[in-house]
Amino acid sequence: TMPPGRDFDVYFLQLMLRHHVGGAPMAEYASTRASQPFVRTLADNMLKSQGSETDLMKDYLAKRGAAPLP
Repeated sequence: TMPPGRDFDVYFLQLMLRHHVGGAPMAEYASTRASQPFVRTLADNMLKSQGSETDLMKDYLAKRGAAPLP
């Protein structure tokens, strides 16, 4: 079962942050090496949006007195 309320919010943010950070190297690689231009464009757009989302999630965690997962 999932934790309720604030604990759920923190856990969601921690897991999504880990997901974004883990996916960044894949997107970076694909943005320069994919054979299809649409894949390179998609990967580049992911990098741009996930960078700002990563900063936002870190801020949300800090405001809740929590930290990213190790």
